Amino acid sequence: MSKKKHHNKKSNKHNNDKQNVINDIIQEQTQEEEILDDEEDVLADEDNPREVDIRELNHIIDEIEDIKVYEERRTRRNNMIEKEKQSIGIDKRVILVIVSLILAVALFTTLIVDACCSGSSNKKSSPTDAKLKEVTNESVITLMNSYIEAIQKADIDALSEIVDNSDNISADKLAKESEYIEGYENIKLYYINGVNKGELVIFMSYDNKILNIKTPAPGAMMLYVIKKDDKYLVHTGVKDDKEVLEYIEKLGKNKNVIEFNDKVNKAFEDACKSDKNLAEFKAAITSTEEKQDKDEETTEAVEETTTKKKKK
Repeated sequence: MSKKKHHNKKSNKHNNDKQNVINDIIQEQTQEEEILDDEEDVLADEDNPREVDIRELNHIIDEIEDIKVYEERRTRRNNMIEKEKQSIGIDKRVILVIVSLILAVALFTTLIVDACCSGSSNKKSSPTDAKLKEVTNESVITLMNSYIEAIQKADIDALSEIVDNSDNISADKLAKESEYIEGYENIKLYYINGVNKGELVIFMSYDNKILNIKTPAPGAMMLYVIKKDDKYLVHTGVKDDKEVLEYIEKLGKNKNVIEFNDKVNKAFEDACKSDKNLAEFKAAITSTEEKQDKDEETTEAVEETTTKKKKK
């Protein structure tokens, strides 16, 4: 009996499993049919499309066109804004460059003005405006004392050591001057810068002690000093040196030089008024110098005429 019951349970379980499989198959078939029905409906809709509302479609198109116009305007506006930003950026850069250039030019101009102003203090004064300064250079003072001593003694050998060219010195003239000049006193030296660096125009004032005359005779002379091999020398060829000669002629218009000469001349005139012998000596010297100057002019004129004839 128990075996029969057990067999019946197994049989019932088998039947239930079979029924479940059948139900699953039926459910799958139902789902497939539903899917097929849906596809048929879709196909049916495609074969028989619904009628389109033209007004609604036009409205949609109008809206799309409005949107396109708006988008185009927005795009153009954005592009313009971007260009303006770039332009502003460029303008700023240009302005900065211009400002930098202006500052650079201003700085450069300032430097140039400063250089000119600082350089002007070292620039040689114009010969017509230059001031006479007292000589303090010991080498120049020694040179002038040696020159005075040599011409007083008519010592050509001594002069040849302190001048650039002794051929320009007249031994005869020196000998005649040394006969009546006993010495030079109260020597004072002044200078103005010469044409070139290291060159000086020396203005010497002194008192001449003349033979057999009690009163000293104030006098003056002008000498041009050059520097050669670090040594100061008296330049004796001024008359043949065009550049130096023109410079000295300009100095003749210098009010300081004029005052210097006027002061010496007045002192000499006052000394002549106080001493009759000195006045007579002045007259004799003046006559002799005028005659010598006239003879020199005649000689120069003859030499110039001879030179022109040779050229022809």
